[in-house]
Amino acid sequence: DKEIVNVNTSEVIQFETRYKLPNGRQIFRVSTLDFRWATQERNFAELVFGFDSDATSALISRLTIERALNYDPFDATKVIDRMIIRMSQHFGNFRMSQPDTFKLPPPMQRFPASMFHLRRSRFMRLFNHTPDETAFFRFALRHETTGNMMTMIEPILLSYGLERPPERKPLDVASIQPDTVLLLDCYFRLIIQHGTSIAAWREQGLHLQEDYKHVKKVLEDPIAHAQQILSDRFPAPFVLVCDQGSSQSRYLLAQLNPSSVIKSGDGKAAGVQHRNEGPEDETMLISDDVSYESFFAHLRQIVTTPRQ
Repeated sequence: DKEIVNVNTSEVIQFETRYKLPNGRQIFRVSTLDFRWATQERNFAELVFGFDSDATSALISRLTIERALNYDPFDATKVIDRMIIRMSQHFGNFRMSQPDTFKLPPPMQRFPASMFHLRRSRFMRLFNHTPDETAFFRFALRHETTGNMMTMIEPILLSYGLERPPERKPLDVASIQPDTVLLLDCYFRLIIQHGTSIAAWREQGLHLQEDYKHVKKVLEDPIAHAQQILSDRFPAPFVLVCDQGSSQSRYLLAQLNPSSVIKSGDGKAAGVQHRNEGPEDETMLISDDVSYESFFAHLRQIVTTPRQ
C-alpha cells in the first residue's frame, strides 16, 4: 500500500531456517537482510539500481516450472513472454513507434537474454527427453542455488586459445573458431570441443613434441578445469569430448544462439551457417529456433507499438 510504505527508510527482514545434518545434529540459522523501500513513482533510479538480473531470472524460472507442471509448457512460455514485455514497458526507455530507440537500464540488459535461453532450455521443451529426465532436471532447478540455476539456464562457455588465458565467450555460434578449444558447462553436462585446426594438430601428434608445448597446454587446460568442476559438483556432470563438425558436437550447437540464419526459397528459416576461415571450417547448424537478435527485435517492436 503506497500510504503505509515509508519510502527512503531502511527496513529489516529475517529468515529462519531449520534443518538436520546426516549425523542427526539440528541447525537453526537466522539470516537478517537490511533493505530500503522504493517505488517507481518516487525513486525510480534507486529501484532500477537494486535490480538483480540473476536473482530475478532464478525466481521467474521457478515460478515458470511450477506452472509448467500443472499446465501446458507452451502456456508457461507465454507467461515468460508477458513478463518480459511488461518489464520492458515499465523500465525501458523508448519513443512510441520507434523500435530503434528502445533501451533497457544497464542492470536489466542481461535479463532478456536469460529469458531467451530459458525458453530454449530442457526445462521448457520436452522433445528428445524422457519424462524421468524432465522431472529430474526440473527438480534440480527448483532446489539449487541461484548461481547453479543460472548455469543450467544460461550455460558458461569458455574459450581456450594458443598462448592466452581462457576467456568467457557469448553463447553464439560465432564463438566457434578452428584454433580454439571450447568448454561448455551446462551443469548436467561438460562439453569440450576441439576446433578443426586443434583437432588436426592433435591427430598429427604435435602436442607430443617438445617444440609445441603451447598446443599441449591448450589441450590439457580444459580437461583440468573440467576435473575441478567434477570434484566440486553433485551430481557429477557427464563429460563429453568431441571435435568441431563431429556428430557429438550437436550437444554444444544446441546450446548456442543461431545468429546467422539461412533462408529457404519460401522465406522460412532453413538452417544456420557460420563461416570461420574457409569452407573447411564451416559450421552448419540446422535449427527451427529464431536467433536472439530476432527475439529482441520482436520484443522492441511489441514494446514500442502503441496499445489500443
